[in-house]
Amino acid sequence: MKIGFTKLEIIIVTTVLVVLGVILFPVFTHPRCTLSASTYCLGNQKQMALCVLFYAQDHEEVFPDSSKVWSDINVDKDFLTCRADRKLKNGYLYNNNLSGRSTDDFDSKQMKTTIITVDGVTKTEANRTLNNIYYTPSDVRFRHGGYAIASYLDGHAESVLKITEPASFDKLIPIKKPALAKKTGVKK
Repeated sequence: MKIGFTKLEIIIVTTVLVVLGVILFPVFTHPRCTLSASTYCLGNQKQMALCVLFYAQDHEEVFPDSSKVWSDINVDKDFLTCRADRKLKNGYLYNNNLSGRSTDDFDSKQMKTTIITVDGVTKTEANRTLNNIYYTPSDVRFRHGGYAIASYLDGHAESVLKITEPASFDKLIPIKKPALAKKTGVKK
């Protein structure tokens, strides 16, 4: 009596494993790619927010002008590319309402809710004279699994949900993290 596998058994097992691998590979890689692009974009947005805030600090607490914000904050061109949409040279928008305004114009609540930069793209039109400037909520692109990444005046960045009604810049809805249940260890 021989101990071992026949060639036919090895071929069948190998074929089944290859087929399972081909079927399951895209399922496991897609969420990771989306998550890594979102994380990369979140980091970019945070850094851009800090660049804009540092600019304001160095220029008598006045935010950069919309017409030259991207050259004023002086970030690398590759830094402006969102990995979720690499075709765009600059996948981020600067809030037009901040152009030339003072940081003193905003109270602490507004600092937490007013967007500096957000995922999106703007095409130059009659009423929109500059590219990559956030004019309306329709300019936002929700390219991270239905979410967009935005940075705020207080320096934080987070994912935001799409909204259906036209709204001001501070009315995008942040993702609410689920509250963790307390574990008391007491049995009843």
